[in-house]
Amino acid sequence: MVNIYFMHGVVENFKKECFLHRDLNDKKLFEKYLKSRHSKFIDIETALNDNNGDVLTIDDATIASYEAALIANELGHKTTLFVNADNVLNNKTYFFCKLNNILERTISEYITFNGNKYPLKTFVQKKEFRKDFKQYFRTLSNIQDVEKLVDCLSIELLKENNINPYYLNSLSKNDIFDLIKQGVRIENHGFSHLEISSLNEDQFFNHITVCHDWLNKEFNLSSSIYAVPFGETIPKYEIADIKLILLASDVIKQGFFVSSKLYNRIELKF
Repeated sequence: MVNIYFMHGVVENFKKECFLHRDLNDKKLFEKYLKSRHSKFIDIETALNDNNGDVLTIDDATIASYEAALIANELGHKTTLFVNADNVLNNKTYFFCKLNNILERTISEYITFNGNKYPLKTFVQKKEFRKDFKQYFRTLSNIQDVEKLVDCLSIELLKENNINPYYLNSLSKNDIFDLIKQGVRIENHGFSHLEISSLNEDQFFNHITVCHDWLNKEFNLSSSIYAVPFGETIPKYEIADIKLILLASDVIKQGFFVSSKLYNRIELKF
């Protein structure tokens, strides 16, 4: 039996009610967990070929994901990191990381968005705005439109430069080379982190193939596994060269093959 887990990286002194730590795990707890496991995480292709074993995947090209992969590697565990080419190629911080930074640092008490006024005095209120803001930008099919939206939000709520903590910064090409050298498997998360339900067939094809071709050209990698951004949408279109598509949904059964080439991963969260 194959069990494929997912996470997004690690951070020191994790705090649950901190937007900067959204989707991350505590570094010390992650190390403790890896040391306590009775078996090691193995390479995803080996597990699939043998139809057996536990696999650890990490999403997004951030320093937080880089550090998680290196910790696992040092403790004898194999990992697979899914990266968006756009963030690495153009040295761009993932827009959702920027959004989390804005919400954590703002001292504004409210914001008006799409005709609705949202209070921002508490963590719960900010979380409610974040949910609606996310739902809106996931309808956009152009990455520049999403980034412009987040940048405008930054100007309104921060009134200053949106400087992210180092662990949310994007990886460089040298970082990717270093991970490959350390034995970390690098796979396709799409060119950018757009919601794929907003893409037509040609856009979806480019989303997959541009990242695939970039991985091949820059790192001599032949990627055949794709992790869906946001992890919730089952692709409507077939891509012949992709042999496995990974979800990260909490609305369908986790740890389950939805079809022969579609698997919904298990969240690794402490």
